[in-house]
Amino acid sequence: MTQQIRIPKKSRRAKLNRETGFEDPNFDGWETWSGEKFHKYTTYYKNLYRTSIDKKTFIASLFTWMKKEGYSKEDIASAKAAPYISIQPGILCKLMSEGMPDFNIKEKEYWCSFPATGNELAPNSVFIKECIATAIRKGQPLVEQKKLEAQKAAEAAVKYPKPTIQEVMFNTACSMSERIDEIVENYIDTGDYTEAKKFDFVRELKKKLAKANHARIIKGFYIGEYEELSTLISMPKGSELKELTEEEQDNLKQLAEAYSYKSSKEIKTTFKLFKSIVDACDIIITEQKTLRKPRIAKKKSATQLASKLKYKASDSEYGIASVGPDKLIGAVAATVFNCKNRKLGIYVAQDSDGFSIKGTTLHNFNDDMSFQKTIRKPDVTLGMFKSSTKAKSIKEFSLIKASGKTLNGRFNSETIILAVFK
Repeated sequence: MTQQIRIPKKSRRAKLNRETGFEDPNFDGWETWSGEKFHKYTTYYKNLYRTSIDKKTFIASLFTWMKKEGYSKEDIASAKAAPYISIQPGILCKLMSEGMPDFNIKEKEYWCSFPATGNELAPNSVFIKECIATAIRKGQPLVEQKKLEAQKAAEAAVKYPKPTIQEVMFNTACSMSERIDEIVENYIDTGDYTEAKKFDFVRELKKKLAKANHARIIKGFYIGEYEELSTLISMPKGSELKELTEEEQDNLKQLAEAYSYKSSKEIKTTFKLFKSIVDACDIIITEQKTLRKPRIAKKKSATQLASKLKYKASDSEYGIASVGPDKLIGAVAATVFNCKNRKLGIYVAQDSDGFSIKGTTLHNFNDDMSFQKTIRKPDVTLGMFKSSTKAKSIKEFSLIKASGKTLNGRFNSETIILAVFK
């Protein structure tokens, strides 16, 4: 009788958890385990988890267990706000999520067989709930304090709304023009133009680091009176005045009456003062435009430039596939084939910069050297162009007995890009 040789089975390799680096616990059939085996197995994983895995993992398991057990959102928020939560209840929740029972009577019998352990071994949930209750009690005042602070912040935001960019700009411009306002007020109060005449308004604005937008706002403070005085000084008289409409004449009359308390000399001096301020603002605005660097356009990638170019990815009838349209950017030559009308074309670049693409059209190709021809036997002809050099493709194309027609750079959904040459 022939003796059968038994080949020992290869032991199954443990499946490791990539996050932890060790095998996850498996509690399948725990009901048949002895109390000693169950206790030692769970104790092993409790110690392993405590020493090898980040605490945050088990705190998350604890909050997941709370949600499953029906704790309110307020209680979970209070527990999360607690300054400290023990890692032990989190480990128990993690093990229970892996299949460990809340209570095992065999483990209790094994545990109580030792004289120093006492007579009780409560379910895991009892200890977990005690820890959660402590966390809620400590975290609840912190949640209420945070809500109160948020409420106060919201009320303050309503009472003192954050200023807009325009408001900030206006307030800054007011601050920058304080010295200018003093010069104007001193002149109006005293009638002495000496200080205003010597004052450099452009220098003052530059010293305050005024930008173009600041200068526009400051100009707005004085432009109204400046224009009124300008109109008053250049007011038409005699026949010119009669040519104006009745409404325009009435407006000029009211303007003259408004400044009738000033002498002609005072009007001209005041106009000169406001003109100096307005001109200074215009200088700042113009200089800012000149000094401002033009925005540099972000260079687009070849993929972005060719994103709108229409083409056909492949054609099973002819057994050909298209090269990516982004490869055309900077290329010096390319062969294309239209599957619908059987036209084979060859593009040659205008110069060494190669092709460029704008929208759906190929650009910078040589009109005199770029042609297309209708081919009778695509199955035979296309094979010569799928893997060929630039020089050979041009030569083979010239040997095709068909009339050539110039290409226009337009691609469509039937166009296969056979080859591209850099």
